[in-house]
Amino acid sequence: MAATVVEPSTSDLSPCAFYAPLPGRPVLQPTDRAEEPKFFKILDDVYQTGIPHIGKELPFPRQLENGEITQLYLDIGYHPFRGSDGRIKGILALVHDVTDKVHARQRVEESEAALRESFSTLQEERALRERFVSTLAHDLRTPLTAVRMSSQLLLRNADDPARLQKLAGRIADNIDRADEMIRDLLDANRLKAGEKLPLEVGPCCLNEVARQTLEELSSIHGDRFVLQASSTIEGIWSSSGIRRILENLCGNGVKYGAPRRSVTVSLAAEAGQVEIQVHNEGMPIPAVELPHLFEPFRRSTTARASGERGWGLGLTLVKGIAEAHGGTVSVQSSEAHGTVFTVRLSPGP
Repeated sequence: MAATVVEPSTSDLSPCAFYAPLPGRPVLQPTDRAEEPKFFKILDDVYQTGIPHIGKELPFPRQLENGEITQLYLDIGYHPFRGSDGRIKGILALVHDVTDKVHARQRVEESEAALRESFSTLQEERALRERFVSTLAHDLRTPLTAVRMSSQLLLRNADDPARLQKLAGRIADNIDRADEMIRDLLDANRLKAGEKLPLEVGPCCLNEVARQTLEELSSIHGDRFVLQASSTIEGIWSSSGIRRILENLCGNGVKYGAPRRSVTVSLAAEAGQVEIQVHNEGMPIPAVELPHLFEPFRRSTTARASGERGWGLGLTLVKGIAEAHGGTVSVQSSEAHGTVFTVRLSPGP
């Protein structure tokens, strides 16, 4: 006793096909297509055991007349039927094409996943913004409070020129500090909107800008900075932009790097590019966070664990300033070698 298969056509799958016995023919023929062995194996098992088999949404690749492969999904039921003597005479196969149903469900699942991801992103962004607003309110209040107090003291010390000059200087410093915060916020919003930062470029000696910036930072953080440069590097850049890059990267090196360890700034020019590297030792930035490090309002786990307050805008501005120069910024971080930020710039426009 044997059976062969009467298949539905690929263009119009019938919900029902009949597997009928043909004398002298095996259940599985040598000419069976390579993509169909699992169906013929199931058919053979049903024929040999007499136990029905029901499969739901089974993937079934089909080759079309133009040679393309399409994926069908089938509900298949194999049911043996017996003759009057109780022996299996053939197999009834119920085949139903559910490809459209499966594709529709997949589209719904993809839409639900996209909605969940969007909702999660919105929640995360909301949390970031709330944290940012809280930090902004705290940081802006500090210089404004200092300005108010100095102004009050200014009125009380009108007859002391030396005291007046000191208080006026304190007021100017705190106004500059508040102005810098507002400028960073406005620039970050420009970058988030896809705009490039406006830069005033001109002849610039990179060595001199780096030296002056590190001297100013040393007056705040102490003798923590090392400048390395094998030659004088000059080009057409924004001096204030380069200064902001160094202030942010070196400031981060002090805040989040190993205490009392040097922060090294290296300058080099080769292959038509200028390279600024800022290196600090200490706890590495987790590898999973590196791709998101330059996004606005982002702070690494290392930064948050340090207890240092921050807006999560410094590295966003570094990236924006580098790109405004037609350059790039990258970062490498490991326990063995510390953290290295590399800014690459062209010599000029």
